[in-house]
Parts: sequence; structure tokens; C-alpha cells
Amino acid sequence: MTTVERRSAGRSVPEFLGVVEGAYVLRAELPGLDAESDIAVNATGDRLTVTAKREREVGERHRSEFRRDSFRRTVALPKAADIGKIAATYERGVLEVRVPLTRMSGERRIPVRAQPE
Repeated sequence: MTTVERRSAGRSVPEFLGVVEGAYVLRAELPGLDAESDIAVNATGDRLTVTAKREREVGERHRSEFRRDSFRRTVALPKAADIGKIAATYERGVLEVRVPLTRMSGERRIPVRAQPE
């Protein structure tokens, strides 16, 4: 579970990265975003990348304390990751990406069978 790249403009994003109930889980607090237009999750090979962007509101401003932020996090996935079954949810400002892990028990002996002659 190695961080490959972490980039955020403005403040740091509280996050969790670990294995929970047989899945590799990344959670990030990203409040105030639209799940479909502001957040992207991509898996390529052995990498998982999450990007999020909050745009500045258009119009005449008298005062604004809203931040214009961007967030990018790339992590290396474990060899047991099943990238075909990755699922992402966004609820109450928290993004959760779950990557199911296939069962791996370290060393495995492979039986060798003789071919009949």
C-alpha cells in the first residue's frame, strides 16, 4: 500500500487508506462536490487515481470564503487487487473507493501430474 503521488492545492484532505473486510479501501473527505462532475476515479494497471476539483463560482463576488481546491491521489494497488470489481460511493461528503482483494495465502504448492504414456 504505497503512495505513488499525492497532490492537493490549498488544504490537505483527510483520508484513510487500508484493508477492511477483504477490500483495499481509500476514503477521502471531499465535502461540497458533485459525485458525477467533480470527482473521477481511474484504475490503470496497478495504480488507482482519485481526482477532485472544486471550481470557483461564476458571477460578481462581494465576498467569498469558499475554497477553490483540487485533489489528486495515486496509490499502488496490491497484487491481489481485482480491478474489475472496483466500486466507488460518495455520501455526506466522503468518497469511498473499495477494491476487492482475491484470496492469497502466501505460498501455494501446485501439484504436478504425470501425463499417461
